[in-house]
Amino acid sequence: MELFIPLFVLAFFIYFFAIVFTKWGKGTMFGGKIADTMDEEIKRRKGIATTTIRVHSIEKKDEVEKSIGIEVTQNAILGWSMNPINLSKSETLTLISMLQEAVKK
Repeated sequence: MELFIPLFVLAFFIYFFAIVFTKWGKGTMFGGKIADTMDEEIKRRKGIATTTIRVHSIEKKDEVEKSIGIEVTQNAILGWSMNPINLSKSETLTLISMLQEAVKK
């Protein structure tokens, strides 16, 4: 019983680092498997925080068509968060046209 809490904490940290640092973990957060990651990424630093945006191609078991995953990660000295956004191909095209329209204005 004395080892239960340290083993639980160790298991939690192993799971956390697997989610943060492996393709499998990030794919799990997107609800599928990361098939491909685009080479380009957007990084923006503001003070001690860094925001990174990456785009992935996601394969899901229950869908024939691949979906698009947008990973928005924020890092600070003692903090980390990742927000996965899943979009279908048609939703991605709509987002692209919305961004192009916003750039023109």
